[in-house]
Amino acid sequence: MTPYAVKNGDISIEELELFKDMRARVEGLSDTLLEGTELSCHHICHALSRLFDVEVADGRFDGMSKHSWLVLKRRTFMQDGENSLVIADMYPVAGVSAFLFYTAWCTPWKKLYTEDPEFLKEVTQHPNFSRERELVRGGLIKVGGAPLRRKAVA
Repeated sequence: MTPYAVKNGDISIEELELFKDMRARVEGLSDTLLEGTELSCHHICHALSRLFDVEVADGRFDGMSKHSWLVLKRRTFMQDGENSLVIADMYPVAGVSAFLFYTAWCTPWKKLYTEDPEFLKEVTQHPNFSRERELVRGGLIKVGGAPLRRKAVA
């Protein structure tokens, strides 16, 4: 089945395939990858961002939970100047599986995902973050191999 958002052109086939590749890698990660440190959305999204050359966003989910997600595409609508995003939430808050969606005016997602540049500083300045991110990146490569090419989506 082809999802409506893909049929309608809001999410491209390339973005869907990229998401499927990333999701399979995340699902294949070992629970003990970080030896005593729990995997987080921050580790996973920052590692995927480096591996696939996609944008990572840090901020809050529903205005409360600190969270990280991937932005596969940004576009501005001419009529109202509003941004629409294609977001891949690879480790959702209180969720079980990654999911892909777009933030059009008629969806609830835009209000739930808010970027906060100050939070990016907080995440990346943690003393072990760079080492842990690279361990996760290595785990993602181990699960799915190195990407044949960087898969940035225009």
